[in-house]
Amino acid sequence: MESESGSKTISKFESGVSSKCEYFDNQYQVKLNEYTNEGSGELNLGVSGVTYLPDNVWVTGAPLMWGQKIQGTGCKVGVIDTGVDNSHPDLAGKVLLRRDYVKDGVSPSKFNPHGTHVAGTICANGKIKGVAPLATIIDYRVLDVKGSGSFVAVTQAILDAISDGCSIINMSLGGAYDYIPMHEAIKKAVQSNVLVVVASGNDGPNRVSFPAYYPEVVSVGAVNFDRNSSKIDLPSTPWFSNSNREVDVAADGWRVLSTVPGGYSYFTGTSMATPCVSGVACLLWDRFRKRMGRNPTGQELTTALKSMTIDILQEGVDQVSGTGFVTFYPELPRRSSTGFWSLPSMNGTYTLI
Repeated sequence: MESESGSKTISKFESGVSSKCEYFDNQYQVKLNEYTNEGSGELNLGVSGVTYLPDNVWVTGAPLMWGQKIQGTGCKVGVIDTGVDNSHPDLAGKVLLRRDYVKDGVSPSKFNPHGTHVAGTICANGKIKGVAPLATIIDYRVLDVKGSGSFVAVTQAILDAISDGCSIINMSLGGAYDYIPMHEAIKKAVQSNVLVVVASGNDGPNRVSFPAYYPEVVSVGAVNFDRNSSKIDLPSTPWFSNSNREVDVAADGWRVLSTVPGGYSYFTGTSMATPCVSGVACLLWDRFRKRMGRNPTGQELTTALKSMTIDILQEGVDQVSGTGFVTFYPELPRRSSTGFWSLPSMNGTYTLI
């Protein structure tokens, strides 16, 4: 529900933030939505020449689409984050343009690794695979090496992403307050047929974060797919992923392997679940364009995303996973006692990591 001013009315059960806009713009802070990381740098991925498939990418069912030559070709994703290290070999040729709003003179190899990690989940295409390996990125660096910035920069980045022709915007970040200029920019993006995908936040039950709480965006919660049990679980108590009525869908955000400057690392958070959904949206965009001969609208992508989910925590919509877990698979994969998976694309094509 919206108030007459356009800002959301917050129920007493979702009172972790204030919607009052009593602030100076440049003091209005935003931070990344990373819960934990296990350090940056070289992670030994074993045999040279082997392509590894992170399990959070694998469980989206992306390999089914790759087998149909649907890999995100032509889809541009605006990554509004800490900056992307375009020198990483798995991201070679991926970054079409960089806009740096921080302007601190830091080289890409020294960026906070969060943005490079997000980008890898979306479209890495080297030693590891992202969800949409033929998609490309426009890099909007709004957060500094400490992972903080302002909603003023985020707002400008959204407007620039519209002008730059992005089909999807990924924001694995958030803040505590409703910033009306940013909300207006998001509305403009949606009206321009840009799908806006945002991390729900890592503050826990009955908490909200902006811009994830705006109704125009796809708000993404995090869960864990445990490949040993073949089940979705929530490994920590209380679970960190924000729960509220605006969470739309969920993806795996627990110990996600992806690219970082200088190598690969495991990160956890709604920040990590969100690029899974953005990558899936790229594949849906590519498939729609090939089938229909035109680009899908943002609403068509949103409808498609919400329709290809599996109930995981309870039947129907819930406040942690929304309509459910985003995947192209008709069911969660199950592993037999002999080690084979119930879905053929799970066996043998890639090395699961």
